[in-house]
Amino acid sequence: MPPQINCYTWNQFEIQTTERKHKRSKAMSYYEGYRERLLSDAKRSKRDVYDLMEENSGSEEDMALFYELLMTNRKSEYVFTEHIRARHMLLKSGLDSGQ
Repeated sequence: MPPQINCYTWNQFEIQTTERKHKRSKAMSYYEGYRERLLSDAKRSKRDVYDLMEENSGSEEDMALFYELLMTNRKSEYVFTEHIRARHMLLKSGLDSGQ
């Protein structure tokens, strides 16, 4: 004979499960477009560098701004590359563990 399940505890279980799924879906929706956001940041910073190269007046302020933009561009490209590398590494680990 199957065990009897109290309806109250079953409803509580369903509510808790639904809440966990909702929290998980909110987190996944944040990371869903993460790659695209990183890529757009890298493209925007590169575009800013090129725009400043064309409008450079040679002043010290322009040189300091150019240096800051170059550093921002390099960091955004690095973050994008590391994100892709980490995703690939996780995928490879998952595939290797399945073998």
